[in-house]
Amino acid sequence: MKLPPEVAGFDSASAMVVALARFLHGRDTPPLGKPLFRALRPVAAVASRLPPPAQETLYSVFSGAEGRRPDEIGRLDMDAVSAGIAGAYPRRRYPAVVIGSSGGALVHLCAALGVPWLPQTLLLPVRQRGLPPDEPRRAAAALAGTARAFLDRNPDHVLHHMHDPNQDRLTLRRIAYFRVKRRTLGPAYERFLAERLEPGGLIVVAECGKRWPVTRLGERHLFQFGAVGGMSPAQYREGGDELVAYLHRYGVDRTRWDAPEPDGDAPEAEWGFEPALGEDVAGFAERHGFRVHRLTFDEPEDLSPPVADLYRDWYPPARAARQPAVRGLVHAARSVVDAAGGCGALLERLSGAAVPGEAAPIFGRGRGLRPSAGGAVLPRGRVGRHRHRRAVA
Repeated sequence: MKLPPEVAGFDSASAMVVALARFLHGRDTPPLGKPLFRALRPVAAVASRLPPPAQETLYSVFSGAEGRRPDEIGRLDMDAVSAGIAGAYPRRRYPAVVIGSSGGALVHLCAALGVPWLPQTLLLPVRQRGLPPDEPRRAAAALAGTARAFLDRNPDHVLHHMHDPNQDRLTLRRIAYFRVKRRTLGPAYERFLAERLEPGGLIVVAECGKRWPVTRLGERHLFQFGAVGGMSPAQYREGGDELVAYLHRYGVDRTRWDAPEPDGDAPEAEWGFEPALGEDVAGFAERHGFRVHRLTFDEPEDLSPPVADLYRDWYPPARAARQPAVRGLVHAARSVVDAAGGCGALLERLSGAAVPGEAAPIFGRGRGLRPSAGGAVLPRGRVGRHRHRRAVA
């Protein structure tokens, strides 16, 4: 199962599409969705014994191999890419389809419901050479022509050029991160919904509210310095003792990064939801007689505790039946979905909405989403203990 070659195979969105599609096809998921990577395990074991500088060089070369030439990205047709994404899923009717933000827990929920997920955001790795990762100001300008060509070719997308010399340092030696967000469904996604969603079916719009400071380089062209998971936006710009030590470790004679000043904020490049897509989904659903359910959450990991609870509650029946764990979980998941009256009813319970004969959220213990106008919203501040923050290094 292959996705379009212009999409990074190592990214969260593409890896999750492959994993979910293979699951819906009844197949397991090899590393990053590529069976070839199983054969590389002995090589990885040997590489793990190399000195750190050699390991870093190997990682940089391996991850950078996915980079595409700037002229390829400039003339890329994202409708064709979206058709490749949609085409990964089995050709059958579904009671619901999820579209929008990425999320590991979200994809596990899709697997439980037996429904596909169409990502709003995809990562296009652009080949670059001779640009040190510690020069974000140069990086912002280096591929401006490629970005403009891409945006002129794809007027329904926003391009977030994401540059993170902390978490992506090794990869940035060879590729730039163009994260592109769809503002409309486009022909490929519309066709998938029209042909694969059951009449009157449910479109679930997953909306992560995470935002990040950005610099606007042009119409629909944003530069994001830093990313979720390592440092705060302020730490990326102001530095500190940890950053100085980190830079010196790589022989960089500076105390902070020189990045373009932000002039606002925007949906975070990898996880945040571009709201224009939600408006287009609503109009499409109204024209075609589909229902829409908004699933909104503040942080990428906010869905993890309730979905983990759901799977944990299903695990004992699988164990009691002496079935392999995955097969038992799938069987139990389908049983719960059927008992709830289908995907729509399960989502209503997940939202904490009243369902005849069952008023409590399905996740229990107060962990269900709280209902709001037009959808469901996760409570703030209740998953702090599940979060982690890595050090600069």
